[in-house]
Amino acid sequence: MDKTVDNATVDLFFFKMAARKRSTPFKQFTVTLEDARIDRDVFSALKLTSMYIWQDDGRLNMLSFNINNLSTFKFNAGQRYDIKADETSAVHRHQAFSTSTLDEVIADFSIEEDSDPWSMHHPATPYPLPPGLSDSISILAAHNSMVSESARRTIISLYLSYALHTVEPDAKFLTIAEEINIEVVKKVEHDGISETVQYKGPVDFLVGHSRNARSTVKRSHSDAALLVVEAKRRTTFEAALGQVIAQAASILCYRRNAKRGRGAYRTYWAYSDGERWVFGYVRPERDGTSVRLRMTDEIKGLLKPGFDKKFDKKGCELVFNHVVGLVSRAFRSTPRNSLVDLSETGDYSDEEADGGEDDPDVDLSCIDIVVDHLSNVRI
Repeated sequence: MDKTVDNATVDLFFFKMAARKRSTPFKQFTVTLEDARIDRDVFSALKLTSMYIWQDDGRLNMLSFNINNLSTFKFNAGQRYDIKADETSAVHRHQAFSTSTLDEVIADFSIEEDSDPWSMHHPATPYPLPPGLSDSISILAAHNSMVSESARRTIISLYLSYALHTVEPDAKFLTIAEEINIEVVKKVEHDGISETVQYKGPVDFLVGHSRNARSTVKRSHSDAALLVVEAKRRTTFEAALGQVIAQAASILCYRRNAKRGRGAYRTYWAYSDGERWVFGYVRPERDGTSVRLRMTDEIKGLLKPGFDKKFDKKGCELVFNHVVGLVSRAFRSTPRNSLVDLSETGDYSDEEADGGEDDPDVDLSCIDIVVDHLSNVRI
């Protein structure tokens, strides 16, 4: 029987949705009941996501309200009720990755770009352009106007697939996922004014580790080795650069906050329209208050160099070797960050993560201080 006496109260204890134990509520207070119900206004200032009554048997009952803004659930006065919910932070600015400008991204993520172009170390003998890839892109270029978005995506997908097959022919670990949504909510400061900004949107191509393609989406944010953005012809390369840097920096934030692995926190990226490519990576700089950006010059593998010429095979071979190099570096940078068991890939603890190139990320002492500075990430 419900206790509906005047001034009846209940004690509410709030827990995160992921909580398994009831020992550490993030908020608790006493509330006065109205006819055994709680007024919605009680929760209006709390900025909580959907709330659930956490029953003793572990089941969750969603807390809903009627047209009078009173809870449909009737509470027993004098009792304690555990509520599961997550807090939402006030967002002052919503930003889609696809519309991010380079200047905005540099300011919001404290990007510091190296003045010298990044040059990847390549093997003494470059990989020849695989016959299957050569045939596919040459046929596509010959019979397709190459002005559609799907045609460009097809070219990028072909390069990525053949690069993964070259780096890891057994296909035991590397997986390509497309249109994976990611989100970052972080505090930024401009001209002494602090605000919270949300970056959100899909990654065009994401290379991660997974034996099971169905689990790719769940694992992709933690073991994202490489991000690739398709640069539309109607936009400038600078616009695509802002998008891919924001996405890579978001993954970097996630890895740092999750404290996955022991170093090798680079996140590699590329953007391309199928013919022009730029490759690079981001990593924490100094004490984590900024993000270091390194990138190559533009690499071209033209598919339609002229009406009287075939596709530029040498240029496409150069592009392919850069894609292979990037996938190889990304693959080696990620095992200790992955949720997948990658012990079979070997232990690179005694090696530099990037072919002998200088990488201070192996300094483990900076991990904890970097986590605090690189923002809170929701994915």
